[in-house]
Amino acid sequence: MNKRNMYSVPDLSTKDIISYLAELNINISPADILKPSIAVTSAIYDSLLEAFEGKGLPDGDEPLQVIKQVQRMGNLLGKIGIGNFTVRDVNPDSRRLVQILSTLINFGMYRDSKKQIYEQASKIADDNFAVKKRLESQLASTKEAIEKVQTELAENAKLKENLENEISNLESELKEFYKYQKEKMNEVSLLKTEKIEIGDKLCSCQLLEHNLKQEITCLRTQIVSDPTKLLELVEEMRSLIEKEKESIRNIEKSIQEQSLVLNKQNKYWEQVVKMHSIVKELNVIEERIEKFEQNILMSESKLKNWDSSINALKIRINHIERQVSHLESKIFNLQSRDKKVSEEISAKIANLRMKYDSVNSEREQLLEKVRNNNKLVQDVLFEKVKKSGEHERECAEIAGLLVNLNGEIELFFNELKNVVNQ
Repeated sequence: MNKRNMYSVPDLSTKDIISYLAELNINISPADILKPSIAVTSAIYDSLLEAFEGKGLPDGDEPLQVIKQVQRMGNLLGKIGIGNFTVRDVNPDSRRLVQILSTLINFGMYRDSKKQIYEQASKIADDNFAVKKRLESQLASTKEAIEKVQTELAENAKLKENLENEISNLESELKEFYKYQKEKMNEVSLLKTEKIEIGDKLCSCQLLEHNLKQEITCLRTQIVSDPTKLLELVEEMRSLIEKEKESIRNIEKSIQEQSLVLNKQNKYWEQVVKMHSIVKELNVIEERIEKFEQNILMSESKLKNWDSSINALKIRINHIERQVSHLESKIFNLQSRDKKVSEEISAKIANLRMKYDSVNSEREQLLEKVRNNNKLVQDVLFEKVKKSGEHERECAEIAGLLVNLNGEIELFFNELKNVVNQ
C-alpha cells in the first residue's frame, strides 16, 4: 500500500475475515480466500460496495461492470487511504486479497463503533433542523398574514378617510339644504298666506261679478228714463269690468307664479326625498365605518397576538439554534476526541507495527532455527534410518547365519545320531 493510515493493520486471519463478512451476509469459504478467482473476488467486491455504499453494481456488460467496479472500489479504498487499487486487484493473489479485506474490515469495525454516536447526533440535528424549518415556515406565513392584514388596514384606513370626507361633504351639503329648505318653507308659508288672500279676493270678485250680473239683468229689464245716467252707469261698469279683468289677470299671473313655486317645491321635495335617502345611506356608511373600526380593532388585537406568537417563535428558534450550536459543539468535541483517539490508535498501531516487526524478525529467526533444527532432525532421522537399515540388515545376516548354523547343527546331530544308531 502507498501510504500508511489508521485502518492499515496486520492482516486478519482467514477465520476472522469469514466471520465478519458473514455478519454482512457475505458467505465465503476459506478456499475463496486462499485460492481466489475472478468471479469470487468480483462477487465479494460487489457485496462490500453494497454494504458500505448502500448499492451494488447494476446489470450490464461484463467489461464495463469490471471497470465500474474497479472505479468504485478505488474510490472507496481511496477514502480510507488506499490509493493503489487497480484492475489487477480483480484477480489478486491470496495475500493481496487478505490485505484489502483486512483494511476494509478494520474500517467497517471502526465505523460500526462510531455509528451509534453519529446517528444519534445526526438524528438530533435533523429533528432540530426540521423544527427550525417548520418554525421558519410558520414565521414566514405569519409575516405574510401580517403584511396582508397591514395592507387591508391601510386600504380600510384610506377607505375610512374617503368615507369621512364624503360624509363631511354630505353633512355640509345637508346643512346647506336644511338652511335652504327652511328658507323655502318660510317662502311657502308666505305664499300660502298670499294664496289665501288671493282666494279671498277671488271670492269677493266672484261675488262682485255675481252682483254685477244681477244688476245688468235688472238694467236689461229696467226702463231707463235718463240715458245720460245709463251711459255713466255703463262707463262705470266698463271701468269696473276692466278693473276686474286686470284683477283676474293678476290673479292668473299669481296662480301661474304659485304653480311655478309649487313645481319648485315639488323639485325641492324630490331633493328632500333624495337627501333622506342620502341620510339613510350615510347611516349605512356610518354602520360600515363602525364595522370597519371593529375590524381594525380586531386586526390590531390579532396583530398583537401574532407579534407575541412571533416573539415566542423567535425565542423558540433562538433556543433551538442554541441547542443546534450546542450539538455542533458536542459533535466538534466528539470529532476532536475521535481524531485524538484515532491518533492514539494510529500511535498504538504504529507501536504494534514496530512490535510486530520485531516479533516478526524474532519469529523469522526462530523459524530459521526451527528450519535448521528440522534439517538436523531430518539428517539425524536419515542417519537413524540408515543405521537402522544397516542394523536390520546385520541382524538379518546374523539371523541367516544362525539359521544356517542351526541347520548345520541339526544335520550334525542327525549324522551323529545315525552313526550312533549304526
